[in-house]
Amino acid sequence: MIIYLHMHTAHHDRAFTIVELLVVITILGILASIAIVSYIGINAKAKTSMVQSDLKNTSRQIDLYQVENSQYPDSTSELNNNKGLTLSPSDTLLSYAYDNAANYYCLTMKSGSIVTSIKNNTPPVNGYCMRNLIKNGDFSNGITNWNTENAYGTLSVVGGVAQHVSDGTSTTQYMRQNIATTIDVSHKVYSRINLKPVSYPAKAMIGTGCNYVIDIVYGNYYDCMSRSANGNPTYTQNTWSSFVVLSTQYGPQNSFGFDIQNTAHTIIDSGMIVQFDNVVMIDLTATFGAGNEPTQAAMDTMLATYPTKWFEGTVIVNK
Repeated sequence: MIIYLHMHTAHHDRAFTIVELLVVITILGILASIAIVSYIGINAKAKTSMVQSDLKNTSRQIDLYQVENSQYPDSTSELNNNKGLTLSPSDTLLSYAYDNAANYYCLTMKSGSIVTSIKNNTPPVNGYCMRNLIKNGDFSNGITNWNTENAYGTLSVVGGVAQHVSDGTSTTQYMRQNIATTIDVSHKVYSRINLKPVSYPAKAMIGTGCNYVIDIVYGNYYDCMSRSANGNPTYTQNTWSSFVVLSTQYGPQNSFGFDIQNTAHTIIDSGMIVQFDNVVMIDLTATFGAGNEPTQAAMDTMLATYPTKWFEGTVIVNK
């Protein structure tokens, strides 16, 4: 009798352990993250390329307009035979500023969270076109652009700074500069000026129209409309100080005012002197967009990169 022996191999199903499942899930998560980051990067590059293309095209149209008309257009709606701009669907024009006398223009466009600007036909760079509405704010060109009509005193430049000397005929001395654009009633505006009270008593009213009065003697500044005190700056005789204010306009404005008043609103003594320098006024809403305006502290930081916290014309900045 022959007996056949059959060898049977046992097969056992082996399940994944929890550790192995976690490893697989982790790997899948890493791969997904890489894919998402790659997509975001590609998408950002596409948007950057698109907005830069729109900026360059718009820049060429502005250059062409300037050649044909000997001046820059008042708005981009005048370009392309008054048909305006044709932008990519994701792009938005945030601001357009120009100065025919200084021969420059600056454009800012936004695509998603990407903000890019171009000044004249230079390469586009990230950032916003920020314009100082004051011309000759450092008085390097004498008192050019400053209106001394009805100033009730003498405005001159001494040692590179502006100096006003009262003539003793009025309660208020006026220095004015008409700006190139009218500031909308709802816009936020950043104003900065360096000042030195050479003699007392004096008040210096600074802002657009009648916004703020600096009381040099008692160290407050006041809202010109409500006369309520705000802050407590210190002004020392024969010492330079900075006055900075971020305000919302109470009405459309097209001028910058620097006014000197006697504390008692009586005739200012003849020979009273106040010096000032490095004037900056920036329409923050027009520059950065409504709801995206920087704080006063943020503006101080931005301007700190420029000598004496002042610049002429337009610069491109990152917020």
